[in-house]
Amino acid sequence: MEPAPPPPEAQAPEQPNPSADPPATRPTRNNRRQQNFLPNNEQSKRASAVLKTLTPISERVRRSVGVIVVDGKDAGYATVVRADGYMVTKASELNKGNFLVRLEGAKATLAAKIIGIAEAHDLALIKVETANLAPVEWADPTSIRVGQMVVTVGADRQPLGVGVISVGRRPTTGGFLGVSLLQAEEGIRVMGLEPGKPAQKAGIQIGDIIIAINDQKFAEREDLSGFLQLQSAGTEVSVTVRRGEEELVFRATLVQRPLEQSERARSQNNMGSELSNRRTDFPAILQHDTVLQRWQQGGPMVDLDGKVIGINIARAGRVETYALPVEVVEGLIPDLLAGVYPAATQPAVVVTPVDDATAEVTTARAQLKSILDEVEKGIRDSEGELDKLPAGPDREQSARDLDKLRSIREELMDYQRDAHNADPKDGQDTGNAEALAEHAKKLRALAEVLRGSLPATRPSPNRGGK
Repeated sequence: MEPAPPPPEAQAPEQPNPSADPPATRPTRNNRRQQNFLPNNEQSKRASAVLKTLTPISERVRRSVGVIVVDGKDAGYATVVRADGYMVTKASELNKGNFLVRLEGAKATLAAKIIGIAEAHDLALIKVETANLAPVEWADPTSIRVGQMVVTVGADRQPLGVGVISVGRRPTTGGFLGVSLLQAEEGIRVMGLEPGKPAQKAGIQIGDIIIAINDQKFAEREDLSGFLQLQSAGTEVSVTVRRGEEELVFRATLVQRPLEQSERARSQNNMGSELSNRRTDFPAILQHDTVLQRWQQGGPMVDLDGKVIGINIARAGRVETYALPVEVVEGLIPDLLAGVYPAATQPAVVVTPVDDATAEVTTARAQLKSILDEVEKGIRDSEGELDKLPAGPDREQSARDLDKLRSIREELMDYQRDAHNADPKDGQDTGNAEALAEHAKKLRALAEVLRGSLPATRPSPNRGGK
């Protein structure tokens, strides 16, 4: 008889202590860095050891997992919910062609048909003509907590991945203020406004420092963004800003969050592989930090007892996966079986394509934001270096560099403030392609000028040499 595997906590010190009280809000940036498995040799070995330790869980649950095969390629997973062939999976991955299901131990794939689709949740109930399948066991929803370790099971002996629940149950139809924010030395600065969105309508301006929302103060940009994600579209909020020496309060009504906010955000989130096409507008999800691929959705996310906490439904970011909570899935199954949600011909979500001219403007704006981030970092570094340097040529050069960086920052902020209202409406006006292309050209030219103006990087006098 093999000895029981050691507890996962002993193998994965990055994970939070299960005995500790769960945080009331989103984990901090530093906590998330500790929770995730970073791609270096030492942590890769540790991650492999954790997965091996959790193999008994995967071995038990994988009997209840099938592989969705579309046009001869693996396209996702399906989770067995009844012994007579009923399974649930991600609906929007089924529209690419006829699909089959491959089950553990099956010598061939089996034909499957869609029984029903709950489009709001992107969840499909499908059926294969077979019997004696092993349905999953459902976890008690009241036992789920933020910081809890979770295991994602696929068709193999080892789990697909391990992570923690980073955000409790919430909708992804979160409120949107329409601001682009920068973590600056003086606080959370507004560096961009979406035309026609709540912040601009309320009177917030580029350069304002956001102090609080609904009297709740924020020091970190990430925490403020997380707060807005938990609000519903249509919610009215009060936004307190500092503008020069004044503190001003504006009232804004949040709108629905768009699919993507910037080219830069899309690029960062896509690191590693594609995001799911349908990854927003869910009425309820659990967010966890397991790194899964787009085609690894539809399978179960389980606790350390092998009971299903949720069904993975979307790769939403580089280290963000969404799962439908267990109580949501259990509640949908009877309706799907009864035909309350009829099968859809095209279950995929239709996303309005972005024209080339608008994409050029978005990319150019992202370049400017990247430069501004670089300038802000340069200012902080130069200020720190200046304090340490004795009087002499190095100090004088650092002071000149600092003045130059501050000048570039002001130039960029002035440009954004003055030109914002004249910006094309990102393709909203018909026949606007030429204006957008010209605008993109000006933005790229400004980006090149500012980039060329950055002071050359010089080695610190405290590094290397004696």
